[in-house]
Amino acid sequence: APSGKIYVSDGYGNSCIHRFTTTGEHIDTFGSPGSGPGQFRVPHSLRVAKDGRVYVCDRENHRVQVFSPDGQFLDQWTDFKFPMGIHIDDNQIVYVTDQVPRLSIYTLDGELLARGRTFENCHNVYTDSRGYLYGVDTANQRVQKFAKV
Repeated sequence: APSGKIYVSDGYGNSCIHRFTTTGEHIDTFGSPGSGPGQFRVPHSLRVAKDGRVYVCDRENHRVQVFSPDGQFLDQWTDFKFPMGIHIDDNQIVYVTDQVPRLSIYTLDGELLARGRTFENCHNVYTDSRGYLYGVDTANQRVQKFAKV
């Protein structure tokens, strides 16, 4: 995170997010099991934007939740089927993969920019400094690379 804090999703055990210092000291925990705002059913993947907002794929609740840097619920995006992977590129564009399977591209404020079915089962995505998009397609045991258009 820009603040130097480390966020860890504890999805399979406790359905929460932990915050740590760079030296590994536990700061706090936010979230709990459930389906309400700020609750999780398998927080699977997360990313932190440059402004400090935390974006969490809440897989079993079929949504992405957005939190302030200190864990206060801000928003949720709900048009997903088991979202698994999330990435925020250098231009602060958000990429989300789900089990439709598809890739959805958003602004930080939740405006859908594009959506497509390019993978069979994309577990996560990443962009490099040149703008290439990489998708980890676990069903086909491969990493796919796409050029920015």
